Amino acid sequence: DFAVHQLYDCNWIVANCSTPANYFHVLRRQILLPFRKPLSPFPFDLVKAETDRYQNADLVWCQEEHKNQGYYDYVKPRLHTTISHTRSIW
Repeated sequence: DFAVHQLYDCNWIVANCSTPANYFHVLRRQILLPFRKPLSPFPFDLVKAETDRYQNADLVWCQEEHKNQGYYDYVKPRLHTTISHTRSIW
């Protein structure tokens, strides 16, 4: 099957899960494929480099969606890991 071989040859699968249904189908595809690939990895090194440049700045996560929607719940723990829990994130 061409589509399966094409996915097998790539390093990762980029997905933009903007709704719960999108997230469900991405996870479903991961389970149904005969192999696993990493999805939409967090750029820890790039975020760390930027936050280190501005030690005195407040860190603020801003999104249009409500707090319980969007990427807030995904990004917040990764930001805390990146900055080693040394600064507050608003």
